[in-house]
Amino acid sequence: MTGIAWHHQDFEEKSFRHAILDHADIRHCRFVRCDFTGVSLRGAVIKDSMFVACEWKWALLFGASLVDLKMMAGIFDEADLRGALIRGGDWGASRLRNQSLRHQDFSGMSWNDADFYGADLRDCDFTRADLTRVMLAQAKIAGADLRGAEIGGIDWKTVDLTKVKVDSAQAILIARSFGAEVID
Repeated sequence: MTGIAWHHQDFEEKSFRHAILDHADIRHCRFVRCDFTGVSLRGAVIKDSMFVACEWKWALLFGASLVDLKMMAGIFDEADLRGALIRGGDWGASRLRNQSLRHQDFSGMSWNDADFYGADLRDCDFTRADLTRVMLAQAKIAGADLRGAEIGGIDWKTVDLTKVKVDSAQAILIARSFGAEVID
């Protein structure tokens, strides 16, 4: 199904296991509890679509464009997102453990409750993003820009903040999480 075009379609509890959908054009579609295990979507363009509680284990998304998606509670265990372009949308409660997502522009996106354990997020732009309760333990975030992002509920004791850009309000919140008494 290489190069397939799906527009304005709904899929619920469907299996796309190991399907080859390289260079697919998927727009304004809705996927609920679908299984994308081992799917190949290399070079695909996926825009303005919704994915709720979908499995993406071992999926190949190298070079895919993932734009303005509502990707709720997606599980990306062992998926290949290297070279994928992720822009805009809501990826709340998604599990992106150990993913290589360097240099991405995640500005303004919603990531609340997402799991980035061990992910490579170096030099990512999270300005004005919602990072509420995001798991960043063991993640590499050197050079990331968090200014203006919502960062409440993050366990900062598990995060290396070397070269991370934060604004003054965030610096106070982070200092308080380490037990500092900030006096105005």
